[in-house]
Amino acid sequence: MAAITNSKISIPIFSVNYGRSSWCLDELVQIMECKNNNGQIVLPIFYKVKPADVGHQIGSFGKEFHKREKRLLKRSSFDPAILEKWKQALLEVSNLKGYEADGSEVELVKSVVRKVLNELKKKFELIISKNLVGIDSHVKSVMEFLDDKSHALLFVGIHGMGGIGKTTLAKTIYNKLSNQFEHRSFIADIRESWKRGAHDLQNQLIFDISNEKNEVRNKDDGINFISSRFKDKKVLLLLDDVNEVDQVKCLAGNHDWFSLGSRIIITTRNKRILEEVGVDYPYDHQEMDKDQSLILFSKHAFRRDSPPREFKDLTHEVVSIAAGLPLSLEIFGSLLCGKESKQWRETIKKLKKVPNRQVQEKLRINKTIPFYMWDVCDFFPGEGIEVLIFMSLIKVESDESDDMLRMHDQLRDLGREIVREGNSS
Repeated sequence: MAAITNSKISIPIFSVNYGRSSWCLDELVQIMECKNNNGQIVLPIFYKVKPADVGHQIGSFGKEFHKREKRLLKRSSFDPAILEKWKQALLEVSNLKGYEADGSEVELVKSVVRKVLNELKKKFELIISKNLVGIDSHVKSVMEFLDDKSHALLFVGIHGMGGIGKTTLAKTIYNKLSNQFEHRSFIADIRESWKRGAHDLQNQLIFDISNEKNEVRNKDDGINFISSRFKDKKVLLLLDDVNEVDQVKCLAGNHDWFSLGSRIIITTRNKRILEEVGVDYPYDHQEMDKDQSLILFSKHAFRRDSPPREFKDLTHEVVSIAAGLPLSLEIFGSLLCGKESKQWRETIKKLKKVPNRQVQEKLRINKTIPFYMWDVCDFFPGEGIEVLIFMSLIKVESDESDDMLRMHDQLRDLGREIVREGNSS
């Protein structure tokens, strides 16, 4: 009874002999009480019986039910009120939209599983900001590829600079796909969580898929366990913020670790990782355009899609500083929300000189990278530029005369701030 009470969904299965069990009937009363009092979802399955037969206790179902009824009424200790509760519960459940097992039981099971996953989808969904802007086109591009190859096992990679919205895009795709998968796992912030050890994240994945705890004690055990135990599992796996090829190799291996139809989504700042892993579809996440930037900033600064007239010029100035980086737009918008125009002007003046600390911390991978970049560029500029491109720190754009290097304004300002910090120390 406690299990029923604590459940979100109950699936009573009515066969010919269901009415012969007092225990089953008591459970049904509990299920219907949970539905009526707590909003529990009830998905009845009528196995070789008709809903009307169950509800009115007729036909073969009624015949067995009434046999039980006669025996119980002969007992002086039996309370007839219990019988009335059973009948009321049977009538109520027969009027619910359920399933009749009159065809392929395999298809029936698949249909029930899909329904349950749909009902539980909100429980599985990853948390995403409600102020999403301009993400639909990105989602469409990735989903079109996935839909075209629906039966294959696919690795999808999303790469781009820090703060561009890779994780948000990946989470949105994950949520769209989640109701298609019984087995799913989201490994967050791998760049940082990897410090706990590969086996720790492997155990998280194993628990998410099989509900088995602490199965492996080291990386090699984890590789052997995952690669051998989940070949028949169709999984949805999101590996977020990967910065080493080994992380993918230890958690997702290659295209034969999981069943066909599985989806492995990887986000990273380093395009080279996706190439080495051999993803089936690498997606380059670009900055937002001016219109989208204006809407996103306004949502955070004004709780609306456009700025008030008196803040229009100031808003365009801030949006220009953010240069299409969603992280900057969100932080700047929240920073200026509720402030007077005088404070806006002071903040804008400061942002032009010193990049916002929160944005810096997101863009700064670690303290050694700037020194590494300087060292490489001093002695091996060709290799250094290639590294910067793969790390999504710069882009190469061609014009009529030559190739041009392009760096996001926020990264430029970060570099300047790193130099300033170095000089001041």
